[in-house]
This record gives sequence, C-alpha cells and structure tokens, in this order.
Amino acid sequence: MSSPSPQPDSLPSPPEFTFANADIRLRIAYKGSEAYAHVSSQALALASPVWKNFLFPPWGNPVSTTPYIDNLAYDGYDREAQYIVARIKEELKKFKSTLAVHPVQELDFTEDNAEALLVLLCVAHMKFSFMPTGLPSRELLIQIAILCKQYICAEMMAPFVQGWLNREFCPDNRLYGLLDRPEATRAPVEDCLYLMFIAFVFKLPKFEIAASWLFHECHLGQLDSIRKIPQGWPVPGTFIDDIIAAREKLIKAFYAIADDLHEALKPTQLEKCLKHDQTCKILWLPDFKRRFSYHGLPFPLRDNYSQLTVRDLYRLDFTSIELRSCVLDMDRKLFHDAASKAKSTKELVWNELYEKIRPTAPGGRTKVEGDDYSGRIEAVTGLWLDRG
Repeated sequence: MSSPSPQPDSLPSPPEFTFANADIRLRIAYKGSEAYAHVSSQALALASPVWKNFLFPPWGNPVSTTPYIDNLAYDGYDREAQYIVARIKEELKKFKSTLAVHPVQELDFTEDNAEALLVLLCVAHMKFSFMPTGLPSRELLIQIAILCKQYICAEMMAPFVQGWLNREFCPDNRLYGLLDRPEATRAPVEDCLYLMFIAFVFKLPKFEIAASWLFHECHLGQLDSIRKIPQGWPVPGTFIDDIIAAREKLIKAFYAIADDLHEALKPTQLEKCLKHDQTCKILWLPDFKRRFSYHGLPFPLRDNYSQLTVRDLYRLDFTSIELRSCVLDMDRKLFHDAASKAKSTKELVWNELYEKIRPTAPGGRTKVEGDDYSGRIEAVTGLWLDRG
C-alpha cells in the first residue's frame, strides 16, 4: 500500500497558513473560498492524537502488524540462545525501520472554522506572530473550544485560553467580584454561560465559579432562556436541566426546614419571654411568615416559585437567626439547628450537582484508539486507503 503522490498546488496558500518545514497540506475554507494550509506533519502529530491518526492511520501502517519487538526476550540461561534472540531483535528493528509509512499528503479540513484552526496551527508550530493580537471574540473562543474538544488538544491551548478568559470576563476581577457580591449587581447570564462552557472544555477553575453563579443567583426564567445549548457547542446538552433540577430540589428543602422550624415553635408559643416577661413568641410566629413576603416569597411553598433564587431563600433569617439578639432566649437551639441544616443541605445539593456536571479530571483520557475516528479519518484523508 502506498500513499498518493503529491500534486501541484491548485489553490492559493495564505501566508499565515504557511509554516516552516511543511510536508503536507490541509484543504481549508478561508474567507469564503478554499485554500491550502502548508503544515508540518510532525507538529500536528505532537499536538493532537487525533491529527496523528489522520496522518498515520493505525490500520494503514504495516509496522503495526510486526511483533512487539521490545517484549521479545529469552528467560533461560543458554548464552547462545540469548545471543540469537538479541540478534533477532536487532534485525527486526532494522526491518521495522524500512516499513515506516510516509504521512498522507493532503487532508480535508474544510468543515472546520478556519480562523480557529489557524490559532491551533500557530500554537502547534510555535508561530505566534500570526495569532490574534487582540482579544479573540467570544464566537472565536467557542470555535477554538469546539476544535480542541474534537481533536483532543485542549491542554495545548489551555494557557492561552486562560488568559483570554481573564481579559474577556474578569478584567480587574470584575466577574469574581460580582459572583462574591451578587446582591450588588448581577453579571449577565450569558457571560456565565460562555464562561462555563469554554472553561468546561479546558478544565479551568472558572467552570465551577460560573456554574455556581447560575445555580445560586438565577431564577427559573433566566435559566429557561439559556436551556437550549447552541448547536455544535462541545458540552453536554443537559447542563442547564441539571442545574434547574438541583435548584428545585434545594428550594423545596429550604422550605421544608422553614416549615419544620415554624411547627416546632408552635407548642411553646405561649411561653413568656425571659427578657420582656411577655408572650413574645405568639407575636413572632406570624412575623416569621411575613419574612418571606418581605422578599416576595410565598409561605408555605406553592407550586409557582419560578422567581425564587437559591441565594434569596438562603439569606432569609432562618439561616442566620441564631445571631439575632432578639431571639437569644426563644428556642435558640431550634434556630441554630435549622441554620445548620440549611447550610449542610445547600452544600450537599451543590456538591452532588457539581460532581455530575464537572469536567473530567485532567489525564482522564490517556489513549486514543484509531478505530474510534475511522469515519472522520476517511472523510479527512479521502478514500485512498486499501484495507485489503
């Protein structure tokens, strides 16, 4: 089997797509027309295991059918046998070197976004002068994330993307400040959506920050507006549904805690307050319900709670009431227990959610099987392989 012989260039090659030591070319769709990118097969093979399989298809390499030379050994004590085995290993290594297959000469990348592909190629070839000098647009960041997910080269781009995200979403820690103090001003929901999805691909800490903000600070209407993930985004399509489900679970748990506290106080509502020598509690219980209405929240919980946010409900007095001096002598332990339960429940629900949606741990994918990409390899390389 042999690869096709190179053909003269029939398409233009933009200078930004021409790299040193190029030995193959990529057909791309750039600025409305097709063009060639001249690249180094070694640079591509080092940058992406998928690109490596495109260039050197595992099933098309006769070297893969030779014995695994390094494991060839003789465990006995016969010196002559040991010498023969050593000679055989050397001969096999020489034979293997004669079977090395040259990379394919042309790959079809016209389906990929050329601007995003250029960024990846520049990093792979360490040609940084043709990379965007300013901050890439959000759409370009998404396209870069799509290609990095598709070609399993996120680690190569992560340091650059980290800096771009800092400049785009967190200048002077703006977004971090908003996430820490959301009651002062709220970051646009779309900001957190872009930040979360891009950070998901590159396994950056900002994923957890953005996901936490959507979970704690958004009501159902806001989450519904971003429920449908844009087509082609390299993330699970159930992200927002998972956040909505966890949010609903936690809100119901908060109300159950508040209702239990309210019921626990009723039997002792006629007890006299030690401070005022009056039945203060019988006056306080109705006020407990009014605390919800002050925040525009129903009590007891009704089915329509779409405008509630986790933080609004958590910040109600039952989560910190043990600190209020006016109730120090009014069943402080009940309030303390309710506050502790609310805090632990919130942490439990969030941890369960994050464990479900978080990016996989770095290094979780260590092996790439060529067969997994056989369809894409055929589409990129053309039907030149003879699988015999």
